[in-house]
Amino acid sequence: MDISELPVPIRQRSLSYYLALFCIVVPFCSTIPFAWLYVLYVVGTGTVWYALNLSSTSKLLFPVALCEVLFSIYQYYLWRVVSPPAPYGPGDPGEIQAAFKRLLKSGLTPPTNGGDEGSHRPGSPEEDIVQLEFDDPRAIDFRNALRPWFGNATWSSIKLHQVHQWLYWSIYNADMPSYESLTASQQAVMAGALNLLQKRCGCIFEEGSNPSVEIMRMTLDRANVILRPFTFYLAIFLTNLSLKKWFQYAWSVRFDHHNGLEYLIRIPKHWDPVTGPRPLVFIHGLGVGLLMYSNLFQHLLRQFLDRPILILLQPQISQNIFHSSFLKPMTRHETAECLANLLIELGWVYHDLTDGNDTEREREIARSLVGKRRKGVTMLSHSKVITRWSVGLASLTPLPSAPGRVMCATTSYIAAPEQQAIEVLMRYFVATEIGVVNLLARHFDWTSNTLWFEEIPNACDPTKSFFLLGGQDSIIHSERVKRYLTSHGVKGGLWYDPVGSHGQALKPGTRGHLEILRWIREEI
Repeated sequence: MDISELPVPIRQRSLSYYLALFCIVVPFCSTIPFAWLYVLYVVGTGTVWYALNLSSTSKLLFPVALCEVLFSIYQYYLWRVVSPPAPYGPGDPGEIQAAFKRLLKSGLTPPTNGGDEGSHRPGSPEEDIVQLEFDDPRAIDFRNALRPWFGNATWSSIKLHQVHQWLYWSIYNADMPSYESLTASQQAVMAGALNLLQKRCGCIFEEGSNPSVEIMRMTLDRANVILRPFTFYLAIFLTNLSLKKWFQYAWSVRFDHHNGLEYLIRIPKHWDPVTGPRPLVFIHGLGVGLLMYSNLFQHLLRQFLDRPILILLQPQISQNIFHSSFLKPMTRHETAECLANLLIELGWVYHDLTDGNDTEREREIARSLVGKRRKGVTMLSHSKVITRWSVGLASLTPLPSAPGRVMCATTSYIAAPEQQAIEVLMRYFVATEIGVVNLLARHFDWTSNTLWFEEIPNACDPTKSFFLLGGQDSIIHSERVKRYLTSHGVKGGLWYDPVGSHGQALKPGTRGHLEILRWIREEI
């Protein structure tokens, strides 16, 4: 059966969806329109002074409503700022070409022929991209995986013109002009990419165009933003500020920053960097920052009193609209460099003295560590991959997310129709927030945000890397990621919960969380 020709099944919306929509989302969405109506009514009827001279509770209504009106105008301005296409141009051609070929090679090796656990570079990276037959299961699976980029249209309805538009955006991060107007070098690049894609899909794309097929090009498409009430942002800001102060007071945590990278850190007084346990570094995901992860952070601080804990703070994805760099997220490379330099400066990792690009301060720190054994750090991410890293700048990626189809995971998060309560709440409270939209839809670089298997140090060693997947994850296709990992030889370091949801393993008390704690304690 060719699943790429089957219509996407329509999921039935649950009762919880409607309860969440009408009891939570609609009232929140109505706050700003009602504020506008009230302010216009009071100003239009000339009863401003009357509104301010009501009872102590009622007279606060007009100032609050006025704040909501003014803040909505400010949010509209921010929306106009992020609405134009992505501010950066095409990436490095060599990197894009390598990443594109790597994407096409993914899944070519059947799971039964994957590498053995502990092998250096097993599986698909070594495969050649050959012409697959149309009914080859690998071609069918790949065609079906590409459909979300074309509005989940049936494969036969996707024509060559739409594929050209998608490829051009993927390579040049721009809207494609007429194909004939492209330069000779651009046409050569497009022809080469199309040839490899057709081999992987097992078919030749039909000439022509189908305007009914909607192409997703995130950095060009309309920025889908829903405005939030001023009181909502203010409550998040004040709560996170209070939590930051609470962590500093109750857990001896200090707040600091390194070249724009903000973090919380606690280093036990008697911890020894040579003989002590590995420091723990946590990278949170999209949400509302400390407010969303405070229980988890307190749990980790309570469970691991014997080691340093570093928690990266990311205001751009924490709805901290009052932050000065709210709409200026770091790129992956910038974050990696800042994080690596921070860990080097803290003395938690080794450093290569032969690197001629180091500053004098970095070389001084590196010389002080010569002869001293460093265990490295344990990286814990909301994306449910944990790994122990020991050395080097190149090894320290800030995105230890589930490897494989990150592009498809992002499209699922942004565009998939919500059917359950948790999905509609995530869509309103997270996915359509202006900072998150700015990051995912205007600063999205698929070549930098795809973590391949071979980029994870010691991925097949269950004592060094631990992957946790939930079968009911609404963002990541867990079954596909599971196949991807097992085809590369991951066995003992993979934990799969068929009924687990996205991020569930980070909730204290769950089976997945207990597995994380067990794995961290069993360091060697």
